[in-house]
Amino acid sequence: MKIIAALLIATAGTASVAAFTATSRTTSTSTTSTQLQYSQSRRETLSTAAFTAAAVFGSTISAQPLSANAFNDDVEDSIRVTKKLASPAALRAVKSANRKLIKAEGLVLEGKYEELKAALRVPPFTEVRKNANIIMGSVPESEQEPLKASYAEFIRGIEALDSQASLGMRGRKDVDEKLLAGYNVALNGLKMFVVEAEKVADVPLE
Repeated sequence: MKIIAALLIATAGTASVAAFTATSRTTSTSTTSTQLQYSQSRRETLSTAAFTAAAVFGSTISAQPLSANAFNDDVEDSIRVTKKLASPAALRAVKSANRKLIKAEGLVLEGKYEELKAALRVPPFTEVRKNANIIMGSVPESEQEPLKASYAEFIRGIEALDSQASLGMRGRKDVDEKLLAGYNVALNGLKMFVVEAEKVADVPLE
């Protein structure tokens, strides 16, 4: 009987150990599964967050050139408005230079080279470039071509006029014809600039 009792006790102990081991394995398996699920969920969350951040960052980068372009457009518009407001005074100054150039014809015909050169180096002639740039800058670039062409003609003529006057001052005898030609080019260019400037003077800002 003692032997049977001992066997029963041993069997019961073995069953308890087996049950405890099985429970431990189940608990361990459950814990491991939960950890795996958490780890997978965490990786998915991080991946989603990284993708969202990349998308937002990419959108910001792609939007920057548009913002820069918009800023540049605003600056250009502001400059054009400023020059538009200053253009009436600039046009008056250019017209004054045109009248002075017409009166300078006598100096050209009489060969008064020194007086001619001196006249070209005082206002309003010395301010023609500044005032012409104000007028040209007061209109959109697509409308500036006639102004630029006439101004370039004026500059070409005035440079020839000044150059021939310098040669005349040094005693050259064959400058009068070229002097008059340069004068006519300069006068025609400035007249045409005034005409084109008057066309855009009353055009409202867009």
